[in-house]
Amino acid sequence: MRKGIAIFLFCWCTIVVHGQNLVPNPSFEILTSCPNKLLISKELNLYCPPWVSPTYGSPNIFSTCNSDTMCSVPIHTIKLVKVDSNRITEEYCHSYQLPRTGKNYLHGIFPIDIPYNRTSYENHQIKLLKKLEPKKKYIVGFYTNMSDCSPKAIEEIGLYISKDSIRNYDYATETVFVPDVSPQILNKKGIIKDTVNWVEISDSYKAKGNEQWITIGLFKGNLKTYDSIADFHGADYYFDDVFVYEL
Repeated sequence: MRKGIAIFLFCWCTIVVHGQNLVPNPSFEILTSCPNKLLISKELNLYCPPWVSPTYGSPNIFSTCNSDTMCSVPIHTIKLVKVDSNRITEEYCHSYQLPRTGKNYLHGIFPIDIPYNRTSYENHQIKLLKKLEPKKKYIVGFYTNMSDCSPKAIEEIGLYISKDSIRNYDYATETVFVPDVSPQILNKKGIIKDTVNWVEISDSYKAKGNEQWITIGLFKGNLKTYDSIADFHGADYYFDDVFVYEL
């Protein structure tokens, strides 16, 4: 009987461990080269394919291979910005964060209380390894963490699942339109203020069928914000270990 139980547990554990993550390059470890700089929108796919930025703003690759202190790991320097009617004020702050796994993670800035719109959100997007099957359930999620330097802490970070890319960016004119979508996977843990531990944002999702794209970041304009540093704008967050598993 004990032998039978042991065999059952071994088989169950094997299934859990070897389930396929449908997200390629899920922890941003595969780079074409070390960027060693802050990126513009089209460069995310250049350095960390097949990830792309669906907006004009681009998340940055923070890596142990970077010597530039603006994107190095674990310690880096982040620029804080304040915009008022008369001037733009900038200051610099040092932040510390280790990757959840591996050597890399993404850093995204989301303008809050500043005259930008959703095109400035530094979201990131990827095509899954295969399409989701109708009526099947999946566990979908990612890990996030707030920068030590983030002027604002936010709640509405999420993940949007779609059949097609929501990216619509004209490099020639540098114009972009991002559809006003509502993420199916949304943070339910309240305002994220943890600057030490990685916070898991995940939920089960029943597929309609043929979904093959996921987009991570901020989607809503009306936010529940918390001031973590007075008089500056924007929310700074890190992202690591994205996953989509069939249940």
